Amino acid sequence: MVDKPIDELVASRNFIEHIVIDKDTYKVSLLKSTKKQKREFSICAAETKKNISLTDAQEIFACVTEFIKNNPQVSPCYSILDVSKTETFTLHQLKYAASAFMSIKSFIESSLVGTILKISDTDQEDSFIVQAFQALYTPIRPICWYNNPGDAEKFVKECEEKLN
Repeated sequence: MVDKPIDELVASRNFIEHIVIDKDTYKVSLLKSTKKQKREFSICAAETKKNISLTDAQEIFACVTEFIKNNPQVSPCYSILDVSKTETFTLHQLKYAASAFMSIKSFIESSLVGTILKISDTDQEDSFIVQAFQALYTPIRPICWYNNPGDAEKFVKECEEKLN
């Protein structure tokens, strides 16, 4: 059974994963659909492999924000953030992530359909870090808190039906 949102969408939607950066601590990929569709369909996916540094967080969010900024408005995109392998976050990392997204708020509002966020491999609702993220993070666009296999596909399907 697939338990990663990236693998889930690659398998269920016939995406091809193009790896942009692959380091010991994280990976950033672009997912492109192989199916012929009414509009271009793309996802920027960032996945941590273990605890990350502030520099890693800056590089990850630079990739994600550039992807959102450069995505054409006629072809709304998605982002996936899977930080389930990261055990702790510093205030500097969280502050940087928040400011990176706030700096491109207008692009997020016009180009991003939604975000799939996986915080933990354990039961998401009971995790302290998940509760903290949910309390502190006010999404600009719809968000899917990835708890179970199938959540990412369901979220994308519902969003795509609203767009069509």
